[in-house]
Amino acid sequence: MTQKELAVGICTQATISNIEKAGKVPAITLLLAIADRLDIDIDKLCYLMSENTSKNGKIMKKVKVLCSQSNHKEAAVMLKRNQ
Repeated sequence: MTQKELAVGICTQATISNIEKAGKVPAITLLLAIADRLDIDIDKLCYLMSENTSKNGKIMKKVKVLCSQSNHKEAAVMLKRNQ
């Protein structure tokens, strides 16, 4: 899934890009829509985004790399696998 495909009906591709690059948490409505599109539990996504543990840090680094490579499906799989 590309950034453009992820963004359809939710936000702009540029917004997805900015979230990926800056690592900032988007508005809750946008976060909910993205989590829904990726079929990721919102609580788990928020937990992983806020935790600063070694394991979660490594997972989130990998997820960010995958997202920066437009590999959102694999990023979603990784997040689900670590729920």
